[in-house]
Amino acid sequence: MSRGADPTNRASPLLYNWGKDFQVIAFITLTLSLFRIVLITTFHQQSESITLSNLLSVLGTGFRYDIAVAAVWVLPTLLLALLLPLLNQNRLLQKLRYGFLQLYIILAIPFLGADIVFFGEFGDQFNMRIFGLIHDDTEAILITIWKEYNPIPFLLLSIFVIWSVSRIGSRWLNYDINWRSLFMRPLTEKRPLRIAIYFGCFILFIAMMRGGLLWGEPMRLKYAFVTDDIFLNRTVINPISSLRFTLQEKMQLDSDKGLNHIWPGGDIHKAASAVYSQRHNTPQDSAPKFDNLDELLLRTTTGSTIKRPKHIFLLLQESHSGWTILPQYRELGFSPLFSEIAAEGIYFPNFLASGNGTIRSLNAFFTGMPDVGLNINYELESTQPYATGIGTIMKQLGYKTRLFYGGYLSWERLDSFSPNQGFDELHGGGKMSKGGKETNEWGVDDKRLYEYIEENIDPDVPSFNFILTTTNHPPFDIDLEAEGFPMKELPARIEATKRETLTRLGHIWYADRQAGQFVKRANERFGDALFTITADHTARAQVRFPGNNLIEPIAIPLIIYGPDLLDGAPKMMRQGGSHIDITPTLVNLVAPKGHRFSSFGMDLFQKRDNDFALGDLYIIGDSFIKGESPNSTIRAIDDSDKIPSEALVATSEHYFKALKALSWWRTKKGAELPPSKATID
Repeated sequence: MSRGADPTNRASPLLYNWGKDFQVIAFITLTLSLFRIVLITTFHQQSESITLSNLLSVLGTGFRYDIAVAAVWVLPTLLLALLLPLLNQNRLLQKLRYGFLQLYIILAIPFLGADIVFFGEFGDQFNMRIFGLIHDDTEAILITIWKEYNPIPFLLLSIFVIWSVSRIGSRWLNYDINWRSLFMRPLTEKRPLRIAIYFGCFILFIAMMRGGLLWGEPMRLKYAFVTDDIFLNRTVINPISSLRFTLQEKMQLDSDKGLNHIWPGGDIHKAASAVYSQRHNTPQDSAPKFDNLDELLLRTTTGSTIKRPKHIFLLLQESHSGWTILPQYRELGFSPLFSEIAAEGIYFPNFLASGNGTIRSLNAFFTGMPDVGLNINYELESTQPYATGIGTIMKQLGYKTRLFYGGYLSWERLDSFSPNQGFDELHGGGKMSKGGKETNEWGVDDKRLYEYIEENIDPDVPSFNFILTTTNHPPFDIDLEAEGFPMKELPARIEATKRETLTRLGHIWYADRQAGQFVKRANERFGDALFTITADHTARAQVRFPGNNLIEPIAIPLIIYGPDLLDGAPKMMRQGGSHIDITPTLVNLVAPKGHRFSSFGMDLFQKRDNDFALGDLYIIGDSFIKGESPNSTIRAIDDSDKIPSEALVATSEHYFKALKALSWWRTKKGAELPPSKATID
């Protein structure tokens, strides 16, 4: 039967139209399920192990998300079908349904394609990183996309796929199912039974909208964690649901009810008590009442045995993975100078980024707070210095504070955000470039950045220098051959999951060489300098490692180096840590005994056995990792037998939730707390 034919020859108009709506639901559900299979097939090498059981769990749970999306899409035509007896516009309704299906195809195909690109870059479907498109340098992003991905073939392929899928969808929608044979003529001709069928179909539709359930919670993000495999869990939801959950979370966090999203009940005083009791090892109900968060977070330095350094350099390397410095991979030569510095300094292998992108991690330093998904640098409170920020604290300690950024200071409002957070001087790529040479759309290359730094440091004035690089970033356009990168193919021990992996690893090598040479030159020049080397997040080179070392894919480096300052210190410390722990660690190294400062983090040299660390998506200790997501299990690092109890980890999870609640409050409301027992509705 062709589209637009009289449906009354086969069944009642309502049953016929609802049957067509269910055909659309089936089509949309099938396309989303097929996309999930394509996603898993494309990136299967990122999985720890794909078993039949895990795969069936992913596909089964994913089907529930897909059918919910499909049911919502047909809601307008399904409801309009109820008005057919009044409107008598069956042909118009069929045209509308056909238009809705074509609109889905036109929007979904490029959307699903973009999700594949996003997954290839970030190892996840659409998440909070999409908001970088709003606040980031849009022009630079578009130029990078053009250089890195060449979207013309993608657009041409999208047009072809849209045309092909559109034809399939049209043929499927034009196919007329004989509903009389399905429901039997007596049922469709007897009014009570026909009404029962209508009611049953409507109930079935409601269940589809809720992911196959009539009662209980509909499909939430938390139900996507069905396996212990991080990769598979990230393929469970479809891109449409992923974007919806991301937008919902963003709106919840940005609203005045955002505290409830982090800390159920919204009692900020209970969160404050939880933080105090964990830090001071006291019962929660005996914690004193505070009316100021900065006072609650005060710490007192114990005094360091090292000579106070005149110059401190903190290098925040763009996209540098920690695995390249792990002892078992140093011989591969991707980070030879950092490996050498790590062997001479103090090296922390179990270290995680606090945020999932550059600005999130940068905010962890500038504000000292754990990331809760807010764009802190755009909040009104950020116009005043945060007491927990590294610039604020180092300035109080008498250091001249400088920011050196290889990019442009307009990025993420650094030109106004940085001076508000205690930085005396700002130096961006615009100053560093030599008439536009040695630059791309993101700024100057690392070589020029470090040359500029050396040109602008007064050796006689004590200084704290925060350095943020840009080179190890798409479009990865450093001429590696000209720079002397020695590798022509990947070492046999690691396996690439992306065709450009060698190029990306080559840029890690380049960044390592430039930063390592700078550290050695600066150490010779200044003598009593202290260097801290870390990264904003891991490199997204997508390599597969031998064995099952959990730390390899997620760790970033942390090296504290100063040969004249740290003699006799242990060379490797396995305490778990994250960005928010760097500031208190440095302050305890350089501040006099008895100095008081506020901090969300902990000194890495003074951590107790049960002081774990909060990174982006993970809790980490010296022997274990646990995901923040529901149903995540406690897993050993390097087959350690020192796994903490579930109760101890649960206590730490409660503490970190409280810490995030304080971070949200400090960002949105300021340091002052309301009268005791006040809540946010």
